[in-house]
Amino acid sequence: MTFVFASFGCGSPLGHDAEVSDRNEYIAGKVKVALMQEGLDAAPINITVRNGVVTLGGFVEKDPQRQAAEKAASNVPGVDSVMNNIQVK
Repeated sequence: MTFVFASFGCGSPLGHDAEVSDRNEYIAGKVKVALMQEGLDAAPINITVRNGVVTLGGFVEKDPQRQAAEKAASNVPGVDSVMNNIQVK
């Protein structure tokens, strides 16, 4: 009896998902740095990234902070769009 094992392709869906997840985490980290460079407290701002779409959530004290967070996030390389769900307290 002979067994033949074949492998097709060089990547698996799991490998692709891990690569996408790593890229999303990388972009989220860059967004956090961009927020801090704008002088914003990034701790109360939630950042999620999915396929180049950044979603910002959480709370800030004033609307200009909300707007600055969106602008900072949109200027990060790899960000295609920003959904700004930050609320002003």
